Amino acid sequence: MPKDVSPYSKRLVWWRCKEGHEEQERVIDRYQRGGCVVCVLRRTVPRLFE
Repeated sequence: MPKDVSPYSKRLVWWRCKEGHEEQERVIDRYQRGGCVVCVLRRTVPRLFE
């Protein structure tokens, strides 16, 4: 269950963001980055996705 996993866990899990992007990564990496890698890049480098 998600509530049983620490945000600092190194467990590898599958994620699906609100936009439907799917990726497999460690919980701590997702937590530290603040979400989906595609969505984070779109917010920080918007011209790449125009």
